[in-house]
Amino acid sequence: MIKQIGLRILVGFCVFHAAAAGAGEVMQAPPTAPDLSAYYLFHMHGSWLEDHSENEPNRRYGVYKYDDTLKALADKGLVVISEKRRGRVKPRKYVEKLSSQVNTLIDAGVSASHITVSGFSKGGAMTLQAGAALQNSDVKFVVLSGCGIGDFAKGYRQFLKRGAARMQGRFLSIYDSRDTDGGSCGEAFSKAGLSHAKEIVLEVGSGHGVFYQPLSEWIDPLAAWAKSP
Repeated sequence: MIKQIGLRILVGFCVFHAAAAGAGEVMQAPPTAPDLSAYYLFHMHGSWLEDHSENEPNRRYGVYKYDDTLKALADKGLVVISEKRRGRVKPRKYVEKLSSQVNTLIDAGVSASHITVSGFSKGGAMTLQAGAALQNSDVKFVVLSGCGIGDFAKGYRQFLKRGAARMQGRFLSIYDSRDTDGGSCGEAFSKAGLSHAKEIVLEVGSGHGVFYQPLSEWIDPLAAWAKSP
């Protein structure tokens, strides 16, 4: 059963000591000698940065504060692995690459429960695909406005038909109630029959743009999910 909670409900999270080796870092690729006690977060940005600079404002949502977002996540004690994609990347190919990186960490001895894949918008859609590709029930996933609605519904509907049933893992979906591009992932979660799935509906009011900056309203529950037992 999918749980839906509002912004006013506080989400508790485990405290992870920043003194732990490898904590609080931002990397473009997984470490070759990973700290087995650390929590790893693979984060995928939205499509805007594929062909725009970070300082170029989106006319609807403003400047995409990608670097600030990565720092905010690292400040929560996570080893953040993220790269700026260039050009309109093909989701399937990129998910294959990311899945290989995740499995490399697992093969090196990192517990799958210490690995989270997250993404916003196009990155969120690829997060869903990663859940279907990895098929690891212990890996965690956070979908940030990645289940398309409106003009972006077509891709999501295709995934519901072709890939959703294969998803495995522990999934969290977060989106703003005023978002006109991304909405509930409930149908995908139901098709997958996930035993661990939650959805948080924010009431910030800035729609898709809520993820253009590292607001505590979504940074905190994402970090909590990544470090949950």
